[in-house]
Amino acid sequence: STQSTWGDSITPMATHTSAATPATAVPPTATAEGETHEADAAAAEDVPLPRHSVAILAEIKRAQLAHGLRYADFLRYRHYCTRRIRRICKYIRLLHGRHRYQKRNLTPGMLTTQRGLMLPLYYAERAWSYGMQLRDDNTKGDARMRYHMIRRFRKAAFWGQKLHQFTLTCGDEATQKEARAYSAWQQGVFAFIRALWTEAFGLLLEARHLYAELGGGVPGPYQERVDELDQTFLRICLHNAPQLASPATAQVSAASSAAPVPISFEVEKPKQTTKAAAPKPVRAPKAEPKRMRVRKDPRTVVVEPPQPCKPLVFDIASNHLVFPSLETRKAKKGIFQSISNLFSWGGR
Repeated sequence: STQSTWGDSITPMATHTSAATPATAVPPTATAEGETHEADAAAAEDVPLPRHSVAILAEIKRAQLAHGLRYADFLRYRHYCTRRIRRICKYIRLLHGRHRYQKRNLTPGMLTTQRGLMLPLYYAERAWSYGMQLRDDNTKGDARMRYHMIRRFRKAAFWGQKLHQFTLTCGDEATQKEARAYSAWQQGVFAFIRALWTEAFGLLLEARHLYAELGGGVPGPYQERVDELDQTFLRICLHNAPQLASPATAQVSAASSAAPVPISFEVEKPKQTTKAAAPKPVRAPKAEPKRMRVRKDPRTVVVEPPQPCKPLVFDIASNHLVFPSLETRKAKKGIFQSISNLFSWGGR
């Protein structure tokens, strides 16, 4: 058996020819099936593949915003990438068997359409989203989860390189340049996750220059990616590796310094001026009303002190109220005292 370009094992068919038949009379269809596939593949390699144009960054930005990354839901985006990969594989007939899995390698001959060229792109996006999901979930610093995250980013970098290789065969110049920038960005993120600041800075700086050339300074997805690289990745690399600073990175430093400063909840100290400001009078803090605590088992009840009542309005009291005289009050008191002595209520 021989191995064809599709990765399937082909069993050669037995051909029976008579001895009288000359060798030149055997038709090409009577040869082994594997040899026929090899001849077809060799002939296909000689035929130049069509060149396609794919806006890689615009495609992934559209997919990310529509499927979860607007709210940093990497799990939802990963599931979308899986479904998209399945649809593309069915479209280009890249199936892996019905009952038992059969590995079939992706070759440039399968990517004859623009839709097929997006297959390695979504392979890389699925691995990248899985790595970002593991990074967010690893809040306790689990070593095993970190190892799994690094493997996902390594796979994303691998498929980014594959995308660049495929575009060299079946992509136009703009697509090749954008695929190169995307590959450099994925490899730079992979080095950034492993804290390889020098390697990450070189790759991300290359991706930044390529995206800046593609964008041309016009607001859009390319300029957004350039700002993202300046304000996050490259800035952190320069902070952790100060020896990378050079005149070539002055533009990056200026762009990162012009980045919006994150909001801080700490109160900033006022700047000192040349003139001494007059001291402001210090006001005494207001005294809080005293409270009496009454101990009552099993809980404590807070009782407010009684407030003094307002006095009577003396003009109304003097003009409209009639107070009894002192003699009348004494006479009444004498009467009540005699009655109490009579019934023995008082005097004790």
